[in-house]
Amino acid sequence: MKIFKQFNQKQLVTWFSIVIVSFIAIYGLWKLTTKNSKPIQIALNKKDHIYGVSDSKVVIVEFSDFQCPACKYYHSLIKPIVEKYKKQITFVYRNFPLDQHKLALPAAAVAEAAGQQNKFFEMHDKLFENQDEWSALKDPGSQFKKYATDLKLDINKWEKDINGTDVKSKIDMDITSAREIGINQTPTFYLNGQQMGNFSSASEFDKLIQSALSN
Repeated sequence: MKIFKQFNQKQLVTWFSIVIVSFIAIYGLWKLTTKNSKPIQIALNKKDHIYGVSDSKVVIVEFSDFQCPACKYYHSLIKPIVEKYKKQITFVYRNFPLDQHKLALPAAAVAEAAGQQNKFFEMHDKLFENQDEWSALKDPGSQFKKYATDLKLDINKWEKDINGTDVKSKIDMDITSAREIGINQTPTFYLNGQQMGNFSSASEFDKLIQSALSN
């Protein structure tokens, strides 16, 4: 009986410890997820790349990294939904190349240079859809050039713009805007200034847009 009593006491202590640790973990997670619960103002500017309409009641801003595997996944997930609602929403892409992705910044410059010829989203799609291809290369310059050729860009202008001040200032502006609101991971989405939670399917993303449109 004494041994059984000691066992129960130890068991109670163990379970009590688990409950306390779980409570702390849940509370910490709650604090984390509610930190950005209030909508914030993300002012759009004339240099933003907009897909859809330029003025709508539903504005989605994505901060992303062309070399980020998760960003590639979410690109394939949201693309058909953004296309579906392109006459009703404003979708904005902003660059936030992470330091650990060494080719993310060059890729952003490649896309921005294409944007100088009004083909940002065409290059944006190529970079995500072929991420496994170019991100495995030590020097993906020739591969990037192939994408530019496929898009029928003026190659001389595109190559010049990659290292130009307009492209650099645009990327710097995007990064600054991300840091100002505390972004530290990609992709991060904002819907009408409200940070979107982790949606795992196209249907979930679709429902979030439907809800915003109906409000």
